[in-house]
Amino acid sequence: MTFIPVRSVIDKQLFEHVYQPLWNLMNWSIFGYESLLRVNGVKNIEQFFQKAREEGCCLYELDLISLESSISQFPFLEQKRGLLFVNVYPSTISRREFAQLLKKNG
Repeated sequence: MTFIPVRSVIDKQLFEHVYQPLWNLMNWSIFGYESLLRVNGVKNIEQFFQKAREEGCCLYELDLISLESSISQFPFLEQKRGLLFVNVYPSTISRREFAQLLKKNG
């Protein structure tokens, strides 16, 4: 399987997010959205993150830029219509820089 180099995806921001609705089945209403990263030409995003781990330079950066763009591109942010759920790697959460980022933007 051939992949676009992870560094290229990050530098050129060759990705987008889709937002999967999360439903409250008790009243059939949407209560939030899960943000899912998509990279053109990549069918399995988990394999793409594995490639970032293997390259040894990009996992934290890919995770962080994905998180930041997911929030900034969230179409319902201004209207405050529903919660946004994001996926973040434990290795990202455990970094000191991540805790500082949360405090800064909290």
